[in-house]
Amino acid sequence: MKLRPTSEFVAIATVVGLTSCYSGLQTTPAEDDGAATDTETNDATGSDGDHDGSCETLAVGGSRMRRMTRNEYNRTVSELLSITTTIADTFAPDNRARGFDNQAEVQEVSPAEIAAWEQAAEVLTAEAMADMTAFVGCDVTGSDEDACVASFLADFGLRAFRRPLSAAELDKYTAFYLDHRAQSGPERALEMLVQAMLMSPKFLYLVEPGSEAEPSPLDDYAIASRLSYLLWNSMPDATLFQAAAAGELSTREGIEAQARRMIADPRAEDVVRDFYLQWMDAYALEALHLPEGFDASLVDSTRTGLRLFIEDWYDNGGLFSELLTSNTVFADDVLAEYYGLADASGGEPIEAALDPETHAGLLTRAAFLGTHSIPPSRGDFVLNKLLCATLVVPPIEIPPPPEGEEYETQRERFEAHAAMDCAAACHRLIDPLGFTFEHYDHSGRWRNTDNGHPIDATTDVVLSFAPELDGPVDGAIELSERLSRSETVMACQVEKWFTYAYSRPPRADDNCAKEQLVEAFIAADGELEPLLVSLTLSDAFRFVRKEEPEETRP
Repeated sequence: MKLRPTSEFVAIATVVGLTSCYSGLQTTPAEDDGAATDTETNDATGSDGDHDGSCETLAVGGSRMRRMTRNEYNRTVSELLSITTTIADTFAPDNRARGFDNQAEVQEVSPAEIAAWEQAAEVLTAEAMADMTAFVGCDVTGSDEDACVASFLADFGLRAFRRPLSAAELDKYTAFYLDHRAQSGPERALEMLVQAMLMSPKFLYLVEPGSEAEPSPLDDYAIASRLSYLLWNSMPDATLFQAAAAGELSTREGIEAQARRMIADPRAEDVVRDFYLQWMDAYALEALHLPEGFDASLVDSTRTGLRLFIEDWYDNGGLFSELLTSNTVFADDVLAEYYGLADASGGEPIEAALDPETHAGLLTRAAFLGTHSIPPSRGDFVLNKLLCATLVVPPIEIPPPPEGEEYETQRERFEAHAAMDCAAACHRLIDPLGFTFEHYDHSGRWRNTDNGHPIDATTDVVLSFAPELDGPVDGAIELSERLSRSETVMACQVEKWFTYAYSRPPRADDNCAKEQLVEAFIAADGELEPLLVSLTLSDAFRFVRKEEPEETRP
């Protein structure tokens, strides 16, 4: 898709600052004219600056301004414009870091992306504003045109930018409307006004005031935005805007009240599902090179089954340990055959119980085993996603596992591979964990033999940083049970949620805040809902410090 340098696009690009914000394809846009700066705040009451008191000093890791993801864009414009759309699915896929698609530091802006935003703004306004009077709430062609436009601009601007427009912004957008009204009439001018706001960095990015020098308390509107995108992946609702206007989000008590209200809303379940689908690498089910025996119908069934399992797990308490031990499955006819169950009635997914001798928890399901088909991949998932230990990429190219008749099983090939000097450093750590999954073939189906030889799924876990996991293990079910009781694993789960919730990994300055979250999660026996509330009350949530250019990012 090419940028169309029409006169209308140039006008819109100028008023929203696209010409300066995206020249050179910067990752982070500059502020457009009239916006609140890092030292300027809106009329909302700011935070009282009273952090939770458990840390000796207030310290917050640096963060970058980030853009909405495709999922967030779809949800935001649907609510903002009172329509239902998935138009952002046509945008370029979001870059991923640490398994998640909302990490600020890997977001990029390209000419194609700008063109997609332009086209989306045109399509969305045409649909939403088909009935102009209903959309605006007054007759823009009537005798009270000035009052109508002013009222609409103030209301729409608040919801689009997630804060009240400044006086300079109101003047700028009013002048934009009047200029184009003279050329195209009031209705077309108003459409262009809405398009301009949909293309503004203030809409596309989650803009927060702050400085690099020290943590700054976020004002009520920034807190409202953080709450809504953490718990709903979308913009604040009317109740949250009202709380911000009343200054109710300047205290931990006010934030907690809104967080609990929002968690009770069905939209919070969408966030939980989104986190775990990404944490499980479910997007890899779209890959072109899935293992033999994992066809398109199984991909669709696996994705649906995983989604239903997560929703059911969360609705029934959301205890982390049960993710790794539950034998509940939601299977249609395709998954029923895969797991060796009786056919599901009518092809629709039904709840069933897997054989506890062969399956327990997400690590024994198709969604994991089909996208991680060999021991090193399966072991690396355990190490990275459950223990938060990341291997350093080796400086040399590692040869593949050896082939030959002398290797009778897959395990023998990978044991020989791990013995190579060039591969030993990494594979002697990840392969033993991966060997516990030997009862599952490349596609994840249960097996008792490999090439006619009995399966050996035993291993000896030796992890100096997680001694509670050390010792002999026989099979993935025993490993999953041990992982489900590990405080190291629970601490890692908190770190993953921290990374997802704050769109960045924990920094050294976040150590105290992270430790508090871990302690609370363990004290709650790994229940998810208290963790979600705690994430909204930490210093890392309520304060912001802009990332310094030289700040190290893991």
